[in-house]
Amino acid sequence: MKVILSRKGFDSRNGKIPSPIMPDGTLLSLPVPENPKVSEKVAIIKYEQLQYKGKSYAEIINELKKIDFLDERCHLDPDICESVITRSENWRPAFGQSNAAITHLRKTNGVGINDLFLFFGWFRKVEIDGKYQYMKKSVDQHVIFGYLQVGEILEYPIKEQYPGLEGHPHLDRGSKSNTIFVARKSLSWDENKPGAGCLNLNCNPELVLTKEGFSRTRWQLPDFLKKVKISYHTEENWKENYFQSADIGQEFVIDSDGKEKVEQWAKDFINKGLTT
Repeated sequence: MKVILSRKGFDSRNGKIPSPIMPDGTLLSLPVPENPKVSEKVAIIKYEQLQYKGKSYAEIINELKKIDFLDERCHLDPDICESVITRSENWRPAFGQSNAAITHLRKTNGVGINDLFLFFGWFRKVEIDGKYQYMKKSVDQHVIFGYLQVGEILEYPIKEQYPGLEGHPHLDRGSKSNTIFVARKSLSWDENKPGAGCLNLNCNPELVLTKEGFSRTRWQLPDFLKKVKISYHTEENWKENYFQSADIGQEFVIDSDGKEKVEQWAKDFINKGLTT
């Protein structure tokens, strides 16, 4: 099983604020804005439609930074949290990629069925004082917020062919390299856990990748990862006191085939981080 660390959600270019870590430990990954040049044929989901405890993502963003996303389209991908919007009965969790990124995943690194995506992003703790606001002494962190174990791979998918994926932004995307990874119904190592889902920081503080006291791109990783290949990285990324994660690349593929420690490290994020 290959493990893929996949960087998603708001960043310094798209959205420009950290996603919030809610007081209950919810890691509310804010999806990036949709490319305005993308055809209207592609799913139209707006920030005002996404909900967390009765408040829209557009409202939450505005409270955190006075940014008006009320009428903005968002790129809801990975789409792994069922409760954020009204779903059809046959909804399926999924993640899409295209162009150079899908070449990196499929052709260069052979990502396939049963491989495991761990989604991480830029987060900061928030509190409620009449509204959501960042805690004054909270720090920027890279945190793993969700996962998807691949059950099916769809190339150049169109909505008429795949009921259950309606609303996914990689349906009818246009690019012939466009691909959607659909989650397994349950995890290969635990049939009682869903094949994709969101994680909670209060359930597992180890979801934080950033080393305490360091900038968010400097991580605390176990030493056994030094013995495996991580795409976009070399031995030079291993510093004396931390691992320097790469600025480029959306997906970092860890070639963990046959390496039990790596697989167990990845599984533990999910085993401990699920709320249900």
